[in-house]
Amino acid sequence: MDSCIDKQTGYDILNPFPHQPPAPPRMHLKDFMHQIWADCKTMLDELKYEKLTRKHQFKDVVPVDVVAVMKQQIECLAKEEALLKKDANLKKEFKDIFKPIPHADMLLTDVYAKICLK
Repeated sequence: MDSCIDKQTGYDILNPFPHQPPAPPRMHLKDFMHQIWADCKTMLDELKYEKLTRKHQFKDVVPVDVVAVMKQQIECLAKEEALLKKDANLKKEFKDIFKPIPHADMLLTDVYAKICLK
């Protein structure tokens, strides 16, 4: 037996609707604003306390090592130059693949597809 329905009310005794608790009552605007102001006051008190307790915890900024930065930049430029040379060599080696594509106006219009079957 999957269900037991009362004929007068249509209530299914074996499969009742889940009972949901009533929604909590809505807060009045005045009470809501008081709660927001209290939360803001608490937050400001926390921030002031944190500011006072962490006053001298930060370390001084380390000055930039100019020589190391210049070395890194030179290495980066050298690698870029090497890659450009390899790019030029590959394009020269496979120039039939890397030839420029003609403009659409210069393409043939009578051949739309060429399908080769074996």
